[in-house]
Amino acid sequence: MAKAKRSRVSFLNWMITLLLCAIPGVNIITAICFLIFGKEPSKKTFAAAVLVWNILIAIACIVLLIVMPETLIALSTLMKVGAAALWAV
Repeated sequence: MAKAKRSRVSFLNWMITLLLCAIPGVNIITAICFLIFGKEPSKKTFAAAVLVWNILIAIACIVLLIVMPETLIALSTLMKVGAAALWAV
């Protein structure tokens, strides 16, 4: 049986990748850079998956804004009141 090729991506490298992908806005830029300039197939696959999820979430948000804007406005108002109450404490 042939040995599986070990990935050259280290634990620390993945930790930094996940940190960059957790920052809003930076995650899209990071995923595009990994997809274009990445040398490891695992990083390219991960970047493609992150981009697909970001696109799906953006489409879902747009659909929600079109279908039920009043509910989202009420939710944002509720969140604003709750945040103000937390800061007042």
